[in-house]
Amino acid sequence: MTSEEDKNLETVLRLAQDYISACPLIVLGSGASAAEGLPTMGQLKELFQTSEFTFENVSENTEWDSFLVSLQTLDLESALLNTNLSKNLIDQIITKTWNYISHSDLTYFNKLIITPKPTAVSRLISHLSQASNPDLAIATTNYDRLGEYSLDLAGLTYSDGFSGGYIKQGISNRTFNSKRSTDVDLIKVHGSLDWFQDPQNVAYSFPLQNEIPNDYKPLIVTPGIQKFRGVLQEPFRSLLQRLDQAIIKKNHYMCIGYGFNDEHIHPKLIERCRLGRAKLLILTRTITENTLRLLEQGCCQEFLALEMGTNNSTKCYSHLFDDIVTIPNRSIWQLDELLKFCM
Repeated sequence: MTSEEDKNLETVLRLAQDYISACPLIVLGSGASAAEGLPTMGQLKELFQTSEFTFENVSENTEWDSFLVSLQTLDLESALLNTNLSKNLIDQIITKTWNYISHSDLTYFNKLIITPKPTAVSRLISHLSQASNPDLAIATTNYDRLGEYSLDLAGLTYSDGFSGGYIKQGISNRTFNSKRSTDVDLIKVHGSLDWFQDPQNVAYSFPLQNEIPNDYKPLIVTPGIQKFRGVLQEPFRSLLQRLDQAIIKKNHYMCIGYGFNDEHIHPKLIERCRLGRAKLLILTRTITENTLRLLEQGCCQEFLALEMGTNNSTKCYSHLFDDIVTIPNRSIWQLDELLKFCM
């Protein structure tokens, strides 16, 4: 590298180190799971385009055809927002989503059993936990258990809003607020593969199920209009309150594979940015339009965003640079690569 490139690399690594040392709120998006081989929204889109669905009437058939047309030009979440699907079709989407992600997740879990290799996320949180007063929190939009597995591999306990062993029930905000100080706060704003709802709408957590238990429904909120309806119910309403608390408590935020496309997380982060109280560290394969808009409009005064470049390089965006800076021969946009320099 040239002397200027060396200087840029030093600046980027120093800034990243500063942000990581501040024990940021960690936000895991679908890109964090994709890095471990778990399903992405793009793969779910392909699943729905090729799966068979059961229609109760002609109207539902028409709705589905309209949805498939939208999928030809839109991403999955936009297509679901663009189409008002019936409860029957939404229920089938939830079931197929659960089955598809659960299969991949359990396959990943079994690999971890055979070879308990630390994930990049587990290495990060293990490092953060060594601070004098870490107060760790992880927010994620993902249904999979990457957060849980990573916390286990790091040897850390966590609270996800449920109490118990194999049959866990939801706990109130008051009970949650009395959690052990050593627990990591794991906030799964869209639900989890482990969460189910009984016919009386009571939420339970049954870990590592191979299939959906009889008479239960997966407690996951799908993209689209249904997501906004779902979060008005428990346990999601309490989860969003916990998310608010976690964001307010922190001034540093580390977003891994998160595209600022979720209406429950990114508005709160943007609000903190506009108040001048937020410092963002973003690691992503491809920076989304929403992320670019956030950075270019000056919403955040201090930030570092690392994106995949060409030929093993990394594109860097920061308030310290007048333009995009490219770091050659360094894939530090990937968490595991960045941690080699920042731990």
